[in-house]
Amino acid sequence: MRQRQLGWMAGKVMPARGFLFCLSIWLNLSRPAMLMGGVWFLVGLVFHLVQRRRGESFVFEE
Repeated sequence: MRQRQLGWMAGKVMPARGFLFCLSIWLNLSRPAMLMGGVWFLVGLVFHLVQRRRGESFVFEE
């Protein structure tokens, strides 16, 4: 039973806490920083969509 409770916490609660933490940082950024972050996010999103449409994926190699 304890293992099941930990799985629920790891799967739902911890990601929600991480999201709220990042949201609090985002909302406290200055306007120029928020704008640049939004632009950077959109560039990354477009890059991802183009790569996905081509059937390619980015792989990190060591």
